[in-house]
Amino acid sequence: MLDLAFIRSNPDIVKEAARVKNNTIDVNYLLEIDRQVTTLQRQMEEMRAAQNRLSKSIQNAGKDKALRDALIAEGKQLAEQIKSLEPRLNTLLEERQQLLYLVPNIPDPSAPIGKDESDNVPIRHRGKTPAFDFEPRDHYTLMQELDMVDIERGVKIAGARSYILKNDAARLELALMNFALDRMVQKGFTPLIVPAMAREFCFIGNGQFPKGRDQVYAIENDDTFLVGTGEVSITGMFKDEILQAEDLPMLFVAFCPCFRREAGTYGKDTRGVFRIHQFNKVEQYIICKADHAESVR
Repeated sequence: MLDLAFIRSNPDIVKEAARVKNNTIDVNYLLEIDRQVTTLQRQMEEMRAAQNRLSKSIQNAGKDKALRDALIAEGKQLAEQIKSLEPRLNTLLEERQQLLYLVPNIPDPSAPIGKDESDNVPIRHRGKTPAFDFEPRDHYTLMQELDMVDIERGVKIAGARSYILKNDAARLELALMNFALDRMVQKGFTPLIVPAMAREFCFIGNGQFPKGRDQVYAIENDDTFLVGTGEVSITGMFKDEILQAEDLPMLFVAFCPCFRREAGTYGKDTRGVFRIHQFNKVEQYIICKADHAESVR
């Protein structure tokens, strides 16, 4: 989440970030709510300062009953005014906080801008695209012929977008997970196996909530949700901690079972093992200084 002071000082940068990310957040409205919050807080602080002055004046009033009574009445009036303003301030603070959750991070200037994944720009190509003198089979057909997947029974167990890997496919997935972990460890990353369940603050801190809440499975009767990426759990590891600059960058590679509801994707990539509800993933994660040169190094 962007620091509020940064948003106040750089509204145009934030607006442009929202535009290129197709984010509908109204930055001007957020700043107006913020202005109302600060104005109301200032008023209440001035009233509390006046209360403190009145308290001293009451102590100094001595035996002047009329003066004491007048000062006490004025103090009660100020207390009632403060009490009447508190609900409004709390409402504004909550609205500002919810709006802040929706503000996008500033994208890297080298990232291509596009409406969707069709505008992705390839960084590099390896090898040559093969040309076949026959109609290639898709992955699902090949896996069925090699007895590597059972979607029908997976659906029977857990519903749509479920599957069972069999034989070499099961072994291949585990091999790929290990290969990815080993490869990143060789590059200096610390390997982790993180929880697949996380509390709400992890999703908020990672930017998954509130916008992506409809894609996450909630665990009833617990303040936990199933993660859709290991990033959520790694981010939550450092809640309420102050990291030392000399310890950065911190490099992690995490294995985690992941779960996504895939709400709103009906009809997309429906054949085969696409847009599934449960999958395993190895996640590369780096905590570094908020510096462009270091982040792209």
